[in-house]
Amino acid sequence: NLVKKVFFPRIILVVSQVIANLANYVLSLVVQFPLVALLLYVQNDSVMSPMILLFPAVLAVHGFSHNGAAFHWLASALSDQYFILCPDMPGRGLSAWAETPEKDYCFNVFEGVIVDILRHFGLAQIRYLGTSMGGCLGMRLAGGVLRQAITHLALNDIGPEIPVGALPSALKERDLQPRLKSIVEVKNYYTNVYLKLANVALPGAEWLRFAIDHCRRLDDGSFTVHHDPSIYVHFARHPEDFAHWEAFVSMAVDPLILHGTASTILTDDVVKKVCRLRRSTQVKRITGIGHAPFLCTREEIESIQRYFA
Repeated sequence: NLVKKVFFPRIILVVSQVIANLANYVLSLVVQFPLVALLLYVQNDSVMSPMILLFPAVLAVHGFSHNGAAFHWLASALSDQYFILCPDMPGRGLSAWAETPEKDYCFNVFEGVIVDILRHFGLAQIRYLGTSMGGCLGMRLAGGVLRQAITHLALNDIGPEIPVGALPSALKERDLQPRLKSIVEVKNYYTNVYLKLANVALPGAEWLRFAIDHCRRLDDGSFTVHHDPSIYVHFARHPEDFAHWEAFVSMAVDPLILHGTASTILTDDVVKKVCRLRRSTQVKRITGIGHAPFLCTREEIESIQRYFA
């Protein structure tokens, strides 16, 4: 496939064909962080056209150890109606790794990255979707610097509070830095992890796609996960980033919460408290799924479509 590179001030835009009716831009931005990669999903007839900015914008921010490609299924479904931005947050995917992880892997930095992305594209309003960590960041933004900009806030299996012990327990379910011999082993690794954590079932080809999007090759030819090993310092050095009751109450938008009913990260008690504090909160329960729904089923995608409409 032909790959075109077009150079603009401060950005490099790489355009490549992905699937039938979808164009996937890979954009590198020089923002507050040294380098942040961004996937842009739009329809083919909008490729390389400034008209893409006339679509309503959706900003989709991934979970802690994922990257922007985790929204492939959802972005594919929404791309005929929205201009969809899926950043790789610092230390993940194609974005740069932090020189000082203890300082840079925190929401103070991530907030600046998101604000710079919106400024770069001239976006005054966005629909925001956040999975897990991305949802925590979304609540902070919606109750703070982007209070007037976020018109819709969809939170994927995350609330303003995470139960004590839930994060360490979830991390124990996996080898955080595996060394795997082949893409098939990477696929098996992710299948095992997310069957345990989320009870997610995907066709084999979809697990393979997820594995390819979420692995990187090491110098010795083996494979590992596609993020900086140091991202986990975030939990110890900045625990305040995962508690957001004050921001949640301050938000101008009533959120949609997708709740995996088997989740240990978003509990029934937290959902009930959320609904008491904001009675207009919409809750979509995803039966039998843990943390976090992959946003790949018709039920999950249509719930977001209805909320964003």
